[in-house]
Amino acid sequence: MALKLDALWLGVLILVLAVFCTAPLMNAQVFWALILLFIVGGLALTIVSRVSERRKSPVPVSDEVRLLEYLRAHGISGNLSEVAASLGITEERALELLLSLEAKGDIPAGSSTLLGADRGKSR
Repeated sequence: MALKLDALWLGVLILVLAVFCTAPLMNAQVFWALILLFIVGGLALTIVSRVSERRKSPVPVSDEVRLLEYLRAHGISGNLSEVAASLGITEERALELLLSLEAKGDIPAGSSTLLGADRGKSR
């Protein structure tokens, strides 16, 4: 069970307060060693919190990548309107993306005809 970083920071602050309260009872070298330890621990917690924030931020994915993932997952079947509806884009945008994927060679040539995209080109 992992503690949240806020709870860890609170624990570090309480320990720092305890070190300062008991400072008259300890040797000066021990006091400065503890202070140095808290500084290093604070830096480590800061780095960990920044890394975890960066991992939590969503990375935007382009429509082209989403279409390619959809086609790989479901195969090239069905029709263009179903693909566009499942991705939340217009049929024209799906057709443009499909043709660009064909041109790049990411999907086999003629895939747009399998999805019935030729009727969209003739209009």
